[in-house]
Parts: sequence; structure tokens; C-alpha cells
Amino acid sequence: MDKFKTAIIGKQLIVKILGRGSFKSSKDLKDYVLEKLEKEADECFIDLKECISMDSTFMGMIAGLNFALKGKKGKNIYFSNITNPTRELLSTLGLLELISQKTPDESAEQADFKELLLMQGKTPGIAKHMLESHEMLSSLDKKNKEKFKKVVDSLKESIHKEKD
Repeated sequence: MDKFKTAIIGKQLIVKILGRGSFKSSKDLKDYVLEKLEKEADECFIDLKECISMDSTFMGMIAGLNFALKGKKGKNIYFSNITNPTRELLSTLGLLELISQKTPDESAEQADFKELLLMQGKTPGIAKHMLESHEMLSSLDKKNKEKFKKVVDSLKESIHKEKD
């Protein structure tokens, strides 16, 4: 089960990934982050200090958040506390070049973080979200396009069958 803790300090939303970030939680987390950035925060920090792994859907969701915020003045997303294993993961798909690294304000250390409860893969539209995430990754790099071609094709086929 994916676990996250979040806190808002001033205009900063901090999302700590505890353990793994996967497709099961990525759509709900994306919706949560976008809502908080719309109503309460200007910056989102993805804290990777306790993250041990992320799947491609999750990383595609983060890339999608970055692009969603590009058109919104003053809204940004950053990575913080990147470990060597997460650095390797992010660099293989081009996310380190896409999203800057920045440390939240010092007051974040004393923030009251709350566990974020998500539906863990039971959210409607998960296949469409997975497709969007993989298409986002495919647009970042030619190698990604080749790497995820079968996944994208399979998801498109699955979504088409759902409609029929």
C-alpha cells in the first residue's frame, strides 16, 4: 500500500512519499495536489527522502503535474531530499532534467504532517490516467517512447474495449 504524508506551510505543499509511489495512488495524489495548488498553495515539494521506488505511472503523473502547472503563474513543483536510488530512477526517464530540486522552508521540519488516505487503485478512470502518464513520459524522450510503446498500445486497447 502506498503511503504519503502531507503538510502545508505557508504557501508550500509538501508531499512525503513513504515507501513506494505506484499507479494505485497516482491519480488520487495528482487530483489532491492540483486541488491544493488551486486553493491553498503555490509550490509543491515532492519529498523523496523515504521513497524507495516509483513505478512509471507514478513518475508520469509527476511529469504531468509539472506540465499542468507551467501555464499557471507562480505555481511550481520541485523535488526535495533526493536519494541516490530515486535519482537513478528519475534520471532514467528524464524527470531530473524536467523538474528542479529545491528545499522547502526550514519550518517544514517542524510541520504537522498528516497521513493522506487515498483509494489505492479503486478510483474510476485509472486506465485512462495510466495512459496519460505513459504518454507524458513518452513525450519527454525518444527512448521513453520506444520503452513504453507496448504499454501505451495495450492501455489504448483496454480503454477502447471498456467503451464498447
